[in-house]
Amino acid sequence: TEKNMTYSLNPGIFCRRQAKELLQKEIEAVLIKDMDAMSKIFYEGEVEGCDGCAPLEIRVPFTDAMNSLSTLPKKLILHSVIAINRRVWRIFVYYCLAAICLVLKSLQKAGGRVHSLDSNLALGAVCLYMANACFHRPTKGFKWEDLIKKCCQHVLGDPSDDEDDEDAPTVPILYDNDTYFICDIVLNSNPTFLRLLVQHTFDAESLTHIYHKTLMDDIRSSRTWSAAPLSRHLPNPE
Repeated sequence: TEKNMTYSLNPGIFCRRQAKELLQKEIEAVLIKDMDAMSKIFYEGEVEGCDGCAPLEIRVPFTDAMNSLSTLPKKLILHSVIAINRRVWRIFVYYCLAAICLVLKSLQKAGGRVHSLDSNLALGAVCLYMANACFHRPTKGFKWEDLIKKCCQHVLGDPSDDEDDEDAPTVPILYDNDTYFICDIVLNSNPTFLRLLVQHTFDAESLTHIYHKTLMDDIRSSRTWSAAPLSRHLPNPE
C-alpha cells in the first residue's frame, strides 16, 4: 500500500510519522489534525462504499523482464495475496486511527510535563508506530522491539502459573506475528489524560534513539514543559 495512488491524492497526510514530531507543539497539532482527517477518510469511504485497491509488485532482473512471469500462476497469487473484507479493513483502520488520535489529544491537552514522563514518551511513540503500520511496513530495530514488547499486553508464559505472582514470567501477546496492541489505558485525574497502565521501566537509550535525540534532557528541553500536577489514576470507564 505504500505506492497506492489513493494516498497520493492526499499529499502529506499518509506519510510515515516520526516520534520527534510529538516534541514540537506546532507540528504535533498538525499531526493530530492529520490523524483525525485520515480516520474520517476511511469512515467516509466505507459509508459511501468506495472501492479499494492494492498493488502487487514482483521484481526480476532486467535481462529476464520479457520472459519471466509474463503471466501470474493462480497458485502464486493464492499463496502471496491475503484477501481482507473491505468493510472489516476500513472499519479497523478507522477505529485504530480514531483511538490513536484520542490518546494524542489527551496528552496534548494535559501539557508538557505530562509529555515528559517516560511512560508517555513511550505511549506517544508506539501510537505513531501503530499508525504507520496501517499504511507502511512496520518499523524495525531492536530498540523499537524493546519498546513495543513493554507497551503491549502480556500473558503468563505458563498458563498454570499463579496470576497474582508478580515474578511469574510473561510473554507479549502476538509478538511473534508482528501484531501489537497497546495494553490497558487508564484515565489519570488532575490533570486528566490517558496513559499506559503498565509499570515497566522504559530504557532511556531506546527512547532517545526513537526520538532522534542524544540525551533524555534533550527530549525534555525540546519544548516548554508545563508544571501540571500529577495525581492518582482511575480506570478508563470505556
